Amino acid sequence: MHPPLWIVHSHLLTINDEDSGHAFSRALAKHRNFLVVGDHVSERQIDAFNESEQPIIAYGSIQFIRQFQRWTKGIVPGSYAPFERLRYSNVAPRMVDVGLLNDNYLMLPWCEVKRGWSWLLTAAPTGGEPMPGLFVRPDASHKPFAGQVFATYPHTQGREIDDTTLCVFAPAKRLEAEYRVVIANRQVVTASQYMQDGEPCVQPFEIESDPETLGLAQRIAEMPWQPDICYTADIGLWEGHPKLIEINSFSCAGLYACDYAKIIEAVSHAAMLEYTGALTLED
Repeated sequence: MHPPLWIVHSHLLTINDEDSGHAFSRALAKHRNFLVVGDHVSERQIDAFNESEQPIIAYGSIQFIRQFQRWTKGIVPGSYAPFERLRYSNVAPRMVDVGLLNDNYLMLPWCEVKRGWSWLLTAAPTGGEPMPGLFVRPDASHKPFAGQVFATYPHTQGREIDDTTLCVFAPAKRLEAEYRVVIANRQVVTASQYMQDGEPCVQPFEIESDPETLGLAQRIAEMPWQPDICYTADIGLWEGHPKLIEINSFSCAGLYACDYAKIIEAVSHAAMLEYTGALTLED
């Protein structure tokens, strides 16, 4: 059987910075079976993808992956981006016991968050104590807007949020560090730091040297319910302890300073197992 074909959207080769994009390109070049595509893919290419007799892994922007999912039917794995399955409302209840950062979250449409703003600042999630602000993110995993902290009523901030958008909100928490962890076939593959004290800080993170963070990542990977065969977990350091921020897709994730060679090897292996039927995602 041929090794998996990686179909990579050119946008994600430069999403973080030029160096990481080039490093990922070099790692893919060693794999020797990848195709870089732009925003427009020809019908001939789409037909070739659908008729391919090998595993195909798509990696790109959210918009590209959603288009790819519409273009292609029945290819395996296709993409590791089950957007409906990755809704916060679907993931959080299943992950709350592993150490969820926003375990006291509530969900409302954005118009109701604004309407009840004063009440929400002293509501039950914080045990009656005033919040330092509200963290708000969309329930949808395709991120119609970026998660953000609202220190005061959103008179102008949040104008891009549609009133009907279902939002997750919780007391704002200041994180000391944030890490992205890649998980494939229930194994922790590699990790990268991407934030330090609220500021961008992209650097390799040897997760094996941090037993507590590694332990959390392993618990996520070993949970009976899995969000996908391959995915990413964002972990934040809060009051000195790691907490799960959120689960995201693999196919749309920026990989920062992760070990790209390890990712390509692990995800390719998982894709081959899935293609042969030796590995399936259970509900």
